[in-house]
Amino acid sequence: MSIMRVYLDGAPLDGAGSTLSSALAKAAESAGERLVIEAEADGAPVPSDHLSEPPGDDPYAGELRLTSASARELVSEALDEAAEMLKGVEEAQKQAAELIQGGQISEAMESLRMVLEGWSNAGQVMQLAEATPGVDLPDEAGGESINALTNELARLLGEVKGSMAQQDMTSVADVLAYDMDTLCDSWARALGALSLDVGGEA
Repeated sequence: MSIMRVYLDGAPLDGAGSTLSSALAKAAESAGERLVIEAEADGAPVPSDHLSEPPGDDPYAGELRLTSASARELVSEALDEAAEMLKGVEEAQKQAAELIQGGQISEAMESLRMVLEGWSNAGQVMQLAEATPGVDLPDEAGGESINALTNELARLLGEVKGSMAQQDMTSVADVLAYDMDTLCDSWARALGALSLDVGGEA
């Protein structure tokens, strides 16, 4: 019978079997609340499609090394990255508003795309944090109410998208320049504070 040597965070993982599926299952059981985030087979990264749908190769490799991380650590990093990303979103908002106000509508569309994608990513990170087991987000962070920030963002993005649908670009520029000018700072403060709060629990 072929043997596959399996390690989790550098330590031998007993009872992991010789297929990728059995090794991942044993690693998940042993890791507890931690998540397996990296896998190497014989020194090469395991393809992502193998992780989602493990092949039946037996043995999968001679040596399989798995790395885990705390879910809270991952959420903390994602929150911190989202806070940093919003600095670029703030600049894109200003640029889009200025271009629209200057009558350069087509030139403003790329900045608008960055704005909408950036806020979508920030919202998804917040939802991820709220849904991650073992992570309890406070009601307030960085002096900001999380619920109020989320509601305000949804309202203003709704106004932007509604005005775009009606081709009322003047209103789009007004919302970006006057209503959303401080939203990036507020969200960045909250996300940064949440990152520290969640990371401190890890």
